[in-house]
Amino acid sequence: MPDGTPQYAGNEEHIREHIAAGADLNAVTRDGWTAVFCCCRQGLPHCLSVLLAAGADMNRPARGGFTPIYSAAQAGNTRCIQLLISSNADVNQQNNSGACPLYIAAAKGHLTAVSVLLEAGALLHLETQSGYSVAHAAAHTGCEKVLRMLYKVFLVFPRCSHSLFR
Repeated sequence: MPDGTPQYAGNEEHIREHIAAGADLNAVTRDGWTAVFCCCRQGLPHCLSVLLAAGADMNRPARGGFTPIYSAAQAGNTRCIQLLISSNADVNQQNNSGACPLYIAAAKGHLTAVSVLLEAGALLHLETQSGYSVAHAAAHTGCEKVLRMLYKVFLVFPRCSHSLFR
């Protein structure tokens, strides 16, 4: 495929055939994307569950440190996020610039994804290398509902030291 996406992405039966044939489940495209990453980006939870059950690496980052759960959060693919969490994916893993899955979900306004990540233990206080918090991301992109949710979490867990809420 022109974008480097594995040819079996999106086809559950093809994935099963490749697994049975001994395919490397963690093989990467030229951009460093694994099949797990592609499933998360494209919102294919049925294919993702097959890969995870077969032992594919759920935390392997692509270029820039972007993980499958970050990709799912960016796209708002809540079911993929839930599958990754149930397989013990790291909800707080930061990419090379310090952004985490909660940061990108908040920036994109994916309210349900933000809620799922918070319930799974995503940390509100993580900052990017530039010093921006999850709340900054939501405020900067005008995601008022997300910002309200984050503020409520802050009121419950006031040890978060962000000046945005003070």
